Amino acid sequence: MVLQPQISWQRTLLVLVLLLIQACHRVHPPPRHQLIPVTGDLDQAVRDNISKLLDFDSSGGFILDSARIFRSGAIRDFYILRKDQPFWSLEGRITPAGDTLLDLVGGAWRRGLDPESLYQRQLVTLAGYDGKKPSRDAAVLARLDILFTAAFAKMASQLHYGILGPDSLRLRKDTAFNNRTLDSLILRADQGDSLKALIGSLEPGYTQYILLKSALVRFTLAHEKPGWDAFSLDSLSPAGLSRQLALRLLEEGYMDSSGIHDEAAVVRALKRFQNDHGLFPDGKPGKRTIAALKVTSRERLEQIRLNLDRWRHFPDSLPHPYLMVNIPSFRLDIWDGDSLRLDSKVIVGKPQTPTPELSSSIVNFQLYPYWRLPMSIIVRDVFPAVIKNQKYLVKNNLEVVDRHGNVVDPAKLNWKRFNKEYFPYVLRQMTGLDNSLGIIKFNFRNKYSVYLHDTNLRTLFGAEFRALSHGCVRVQKWDSLSRYLVRDDTLRHIPDSLAVWEKEQVQKTVFLTRRLPLYIRYFTCRVNSKGRLIFSDDIYGYDSIEEHRLDPPAWKLD
Repeated sequence: MVLQPQISWQRTLLVLVLLLIQACHRVHPPPRHQLIPVTGDLDQAVRDNISKLLDFDSSGGFILDSARIFRSGAIRDFYILRKDQPFWSLEGRITPAGDTLLDLVGGAWRRGLDPESLYQRQLVTLAGYDGKKPSRDAAVLARLDILFTAAFAKMASQLHYGILGPDSLRLRKDTAFNNRTLDSLILRADQGDSLKALIGSLEPGYTQYILLKSALVRFTLAHEKPGWDAFSLDSLSPAGLSRQLALRLLEEGYMDSSGIHDEAAVVRALKRFQNDHGLFPDGKPGKRTIAALKVTSRERLEQIRLNLDRWRHFPDSLPHPYLMVNIPSFRLDIWDGDSLRLDSKVIVGKPQTPTPELSSSIVNFQLYPYWRLPMSIIVRDVFPAVIKNQKYLVKNNLEVVDRHGNVVDPAKLNWKRFNKEYFPYVLRQMTGLDNSLGIIKFNFRNKYSVYLHDTNLRTLFGAEFRALSHGCVRVQKWDSLSRYLVRDDTLRHIPDSLAVWEKEQVQKTVFLTRRLPLYIRYFTCRVNSKGRLIFSDDIYGYDSIEEHRLDPPAWKLD
């Protein structure tokens, strides 16, 4: 009975503390309409409202219709520099730069951005306030000014650094404008520079990016009302399947209506479709072809948009020349500017053992190399196989080597003792044509222990699906690549020296006087030399993951 008053007093104190905390964190409402008479100082009133809005935002509020301003810290700094003076309007009239920015926001879909995420709806509503007459509502003009600034800042940042956030795979060391740089960039929007040119200068200048951007516009305009999205190719009779194939290929422009009942025309059209989607062009609707046909136009738009964003994560320029391995297209290219110096089919990692995306430089290559098995393969494949049958090592041309380089008799080892944490030996595959690396290995520094190499299973380059390795990249034209790497080093490597070493099976490491920059990346669509969009399978599922991180597209055409 004595404790009850004390408990009541403590509860009362707790309630008072909570009420005080709520009062301290209460978000003040944003400024309401503030109509200024014709004789009043409108811009001064707008300045006052901008200050109030920024204070409101700093307390955790929103600007308009739940649209939080982008990079509020940088935008607050920008208005502090301008002493809260409006930037996009003058005496109630939107400036020419504001009109241009509104057009750029509406057409942002042409660059793979989402107009809605750039405050298009709010900007259009506020800019059209009171018809075409100059607005005298200082609160509306303040909101409009801040949203204009946020729209420019967000568009500039997304075009230069990408929509997706940075991660360890990206090439850029810088991942965002700092506040000072972003503020100076905003100021340039109204200092004599063409706003369109300024926005354009922030985008990548790579040819493939420019071609993909044009392809996005063409694809969007051609398929504004996609007709094949509702098509089903399952459980059809042969005649029904042929009919659906014809309609689907007609919709996407692979054939015209005159051939819709011509089976040979449908087969020819299907072969063209297969060529554009990295499929074997046999004209038959196999499993992978059917899967590609069932992808909707909206999904293809998102695929183009995502790959545009991947290009934005590259640095502002690339070296000349450089080697690019594109994992989903099973392709290696060497580019010198816009000139293609070498191209080759490649085999990449299985979905279970994917080839990593990385950036490095080829430093040397080895002829007739040993293959030192990585620990992941030893634990997963070799230990169980040897315990079951020690002849596995002989069959696969493998030898055990200790830390001093001495070959050890595997029969004298207790293989059941070894595990991931304890294996004081090296397993290597002896040189020769049976070696999994083939006769050459190209080395570059990386933390994944992967490299480019030849293979003893060269027939696999004829396969349609070539995600077949443990993670390394097997190169079909390894001989052309090795000769390209020493093309300028005639003093040490005369033109026919490589051929002699290969013929005589000489174990040799060739160090390069000029390292070749190498990039292994994941692009699931590109534009070929004929201007056609080429799509590849999302073999590792990266598209499915990253598309969810993009701003949801509105795809509203202007």
